Amino acid sequence: MEKNKNKYDFILELIESKKLKSYQKEKVLKLALIELQKDPIKNDDIIKRIERLEQKLDLKIKEKEGNDSNSNTSKLLEYKSPKDLYKFLQDYNQDPILKYTCHEIDDIDIINDINKKCNTNQYSLIKHQNLILTSFKKLTKKHVINKNVYSLIEKYINGGDGIDWSSDKIKTNWKSTELSIWSNDNPSVPPNIGINLQNYFKKRGPNIKPFKSKLTNERVNTFSKLVLHFKHMFHIKADNTLKKLLEIQNDKSGWNEKIEFKINNNNFWENIELFTDIDKLIQAYRKIIMMILEASNEKPIVKLGFKEEGNHVIFSIHHKNTVFKKTSKNIINRLGEQHISLIKNQINGLCDLYLIADFGHNHYAKINLWNDQERTETLIDTFEGVKHNLIFNK
Repeated sequence: MEKNKNKYDFILELIESKKLKSYQKEKVLKLALIELQKDPIKNDDIIKRIERLEQKLDLKIKEKEGNDSNSNTSKLLEYKSPKDLYKFLQDYNQDPILKYTCHEIDDIDIINDINKKCNTNQYSLIKHQNLILTSFKKLTKKHVINKNVYSLIEKYINGGDGIDWSSDKIKTNWKSTELSIWSNDNPSVPPNIGINLQNYFKKRGPNIKPFKSKLTNERVNTFSKLVLHFKHMFHIKADNTLKKLLEIQNDKSGWNEKIEFKINNNNFWENIELFTDIDKLIQAYRKIIMMILEASNEKPIVKLGFKEEGNHVIFSIHHKNTVFKKTSKNIINRLGEQHISLIKNQINGLCDLYLIADFGHNHYAKINLWNDQERTETLIDTFEGVKHNLIFNK
């Protein structure tokens, strides 16, 4: 009997644990019912415990049946934590070998260190390439990695000829034949040397087929610049601020004429460092802006924010002069196609998504559109407009 009590108490602890996600608690409930029903001793206490578990499970099922959000998003998607992406990209950037696929090599000591790890006295591109790939495989075994990010990076370091690896349709990568040809003509010199080593070796790195970055608008025409471009795809920092990236998108899309943007230094911090998939972030921004334009009957006033709160970075897109076109219950029960597309193709695994809005009729609320919990609303006293909060974990 004591054994059953301990087992039951353990099950309740799991169910009530905040560390378990809702779908994990449901699995625990189902397994617990099976386990307790197997028990040969069916006294009143055990029967009551089974009934309590059945009630909990039945309530869970009813909640899911009554909440259409689970049918049109959660059942289609498995939640991916943004922490996984951040931790992987952070570790990639700090790895002693992989970091120099996203930074220039600008110190002779770095070359010596690479040579030592390659067991050679003179720099060898082939041995360096193999070391990069080995380091990447080792790192990926430690992390849960978004398949799109994995594919992009793997092609960048190991793609070979003729393979596009980004939205800019870039074919040059660490295994390109053009790199090998250059290396044969320039032995002992890494292809991504910075200005100091260019002066030291009296050489420049290899030129590549030039392109203009869709993210930064910068022209990339050398392999060293390509390496920096790769870094800018995953690292927001002082020399690659989100503010600058958004202003490029606004200008390129002609949105400055259609929207009154408000960005102030108090609410938009330019000194934040964040490892994330910037291409997906910009895609999400573009989709939300398009949603704003489609929903507007007058010129939208949009306030943009970017700040840290504890271990989170919050990017907010606040449409000030509007009211949400659905009730809070409508959007909790069933997301529209635009939000489903946004979550499926950009948000999931990138960040969590919250909606704070004036729903009309003096009803104001905050709704978790996408995180690891079922959608619910938190009522607030008052709010102006409609705000999407993209919340990144660090």
